[in-house]
Amino acid sequence: LKIGTNDLMAQGSTEEIADNVATTLDRIQSASPDTRVYLQSVLPRDALLTPAARELNAKLEGVARAQNVTWVDVFPVFLDEDGRSIRDDFANDELHLTGAGYLAWRDALAPYVRESATPTVVTGTPSG
Repeated sequence: LKIGTNDLMAQGSTEEIADNVATTLDRIQSASPDTRVYLQSVLPRDALLTPAARELNAKLEGVARAQNVTWVDVFPVFLDEDGRSIRDDFANDELHLTGAGYLAWRDALAPYVRESATPTVVTGTPSG
């Protein structure tokens, strides 16, 4: 679940955004209790929004822990060397990823995809 970036742009409070994500996770877990959920950090943005993204990520990590879902922190992968915004080569408008950005995202998520790809064993006789 990658969620929260647009909310930051709409200048929602990080507390409200985190509460909304917790509600979304509650709904997912209620509707599909066997689903393995991964909550991903929001990415850095421009220098003005990156501090709010850091704050939101701290709150989202707490939500992930409280709701027993896997926290996936990709924020550091996308941060420029000054630690102020998203890397220029990963987003040309400080929001939408470039090809290099998508490749970095893919590589950052790959260990989680491999982890979740364990086969499910179903026992019993298929009905039909």
